Amino acid sequence: MSGAARGYLGGCRPKSAVSGTDRSWADAVSAEPARLVVSHLAAVDGGHTVVLDGELDYQTAPDFVAVLDEIPVDDGARVDLDLAAVPFCDSAGIAALVRAYQLVNKGQGKLRVVAMDPRVRRTLELTGLAQLFTQP
Repeated sequence: MSGAARGYLGGCRPKSAVSGTDRSWADAVSAEPARLVVSHLAAVDGGHTVVLDGELDYQTAPDFVAVLDEIPVDDGARVDLDLAAVPFCDSAGIAALVRAYQLVNKGQGKLRVVAMDPRVRRTLELTGLAQLFTQP
């Protein structure tokens, strides 16, 4: 079997498109741009809506947390999370969601997930956290 036909299964490592030199998978992954857009919308009634679009993972969770830290949650503010456009959530993303819950509860507020991708819902179900984010 030729080297080209073996591909990655045959032990080949990815080559840099520019220089042709070997590089590790870690280098390839770390070179990817952030894949999450976080939008914060303040409602007229004092509530807040945070819309996420993209993957919530170790690279993008800090962006989500940074937006949360800017939201005033004192005096029982309501924060709605829209996760409908989040197809993937890893452990860092789950930790960021738990932090969101803790921040809002600390200010006596209410956190609601108003929309959620089924894959993320399944992840939260497997971790036992689905009830935390699906309460009315």
